[in-house]
Formats: sequence, structure tokens, C-alpha cells
Amino acid sequence: MILRRLLAAARRARGATRDIGRDLVSSLPHWRDWSADYRSLAMLRLRAPLDRLAARLAGAGPLPPQRRLDIVVLPGIYETAADLRELTRPLARRGHTIHRVPRLYRQLAPMAVLRASVERFLAERELSDVVLLAHSKGGLIGKEVMMGAQGARVRGMVALATPWHGSAYAALFWPGLGVRSLRPGSPLIAAAQRPHPSDARIVSIHPSFDPHIPLGSRLPGSRNIAVPTPGHFAVLSAPPVIDAVEAAVASMEAGDVRDAS
Repeated sequence: MILRRLLAAARRARGATRDIGRDLVSSLPHWRDWSADYRSLAMLRLRAPLDRLAARLAGAGPLPPQRRLDIVVLPGIYETAADLRELTRPLARRGHTIHRVPRLYRQLAPMAVLRASVERFLAERELSDVVLLAHSKGGLIGKEVMMGAQGARVRGMVALATPWHGSAYAALFWPGLGVRSLRPGSPLIAAAQRPHPSDARIVSIHPSFDPHIPLGSRLPGSRNIAVPTPGHFAVLSAPPVIDAVEAAVASMEAGDVRDAS
């Protein structure tokens, strides 16, 4: 029995190694995009203290003409809601209320814990008809919430660069870090790929090249939008993506969330 398990593990490891090698080779022509992607994330985080200071100095600003949608931010692994601030600022200026969920543990906890944290947040705040704004693994968390007991509280979700099909690179991480579960074929990815009525309420925005998700971010049954921006992290601040997010939220506010492709 033990020998059989070891042999099965060895076969899985060989398969994962082949997938990683194939994806790395296919992405070599995009090395400039890899570099630019990490630079965009570095600049986003380096600017964070200055952005916070500028926001405090500016004060609350004029109140929007009316309160509109509640938007709940779901960041990706090792991210915080502040990493999505370039996307949420324009939405806040338009009168939408931005919510940040506590106790997401950098999105490294088991999915059941992450889903429960979001569900508890929605219930305790008595939020309903919300729009989820998610990046990377945050989109997987969002779909779990939409399929769960509190799913009726969610009007729709805008997901950016979400690994609906997993990433072979996840196999490189140590078990238990919350990243390895994103490998193709894992129970988490299998659940994300399973068709569900909530898919029609998801707008999946995907970059022209994603160094972290070679299999792409198209989700069958959802509205899939390609943007001319390469990079997994560059989508957090690129003007075409900001415009696409605003348009998707406006569409959901108008009730048009079922134009699936």
C-alpha cells in the first residue's frame, strides 16, 4: 500500500514537472512582460504610504450624490485590499461603498475558512445585493461564496486574473501554504470549474498574457473580457482594466449581468 502511494506520488510529480517546464518554455518570449509585471506590483506597494498620506490630507471629500452599490474586495494570495485601490478609488468616487473583509489571513487559509469569513462579514453587516471585486485567488473565494449559503446576498462578481483552471506553478510550493491547492486538478480547482448558475453573474477579466496563470482566466458560462494588458499584477492598476471594471460594475448596477460567453 505504501509503495503504491509512493509510486503514484512520483508519477504526479513527474507530470507536474513536465507541465511547469512546458509553461516556462512557452513564456520565455514574454520575459519583458514578466519583468514589467513585478515592477508594477513593486511600484504599487512603494506608493502605498504616499497614497495613504495623500488621502488623509485630502480628507473625506464631497459626499457623492447618492449611495449606490456595496462592493466587497477580495484580494489574491499575499495581497491586501490596498493592492486593489487603483480599482476601488474610481468606484468610490461614483458613490459605491467599498468594504474590506477582515480575517482573510492573506488568503492562505483553507477555502472553507476563507468562505466562512466572507459569509460572516456579509451576514454581520447585513449586506445584500453586493458586488464582489476580486483578484486572482480572490475570485475562487468569491465563487465559493456565490455557491454557498450566503450566495443570495451577492448580485455579481468582477474577477481579475483568476486561476479558474489552476496553475502548474502551484505545485512548486510547500503543502499547507495555501498555494499548492491551486494546481490543476486539485479539489479547489475542480470545484471552481464545475458549472453553476452563479457563473452567469461573474465577469472574468483576463490579461493578454499572465505569467502566473498560463492556462488563462476564461470561465465558461461567465462574461469573459480580454484586456490589452499583459501581467498578473499589472491588471491592478492599468487604465484599460480600470475602465473595464467600472463598465462591469455599471452593467451589474443596471441589472445586465447575464450576457455569458
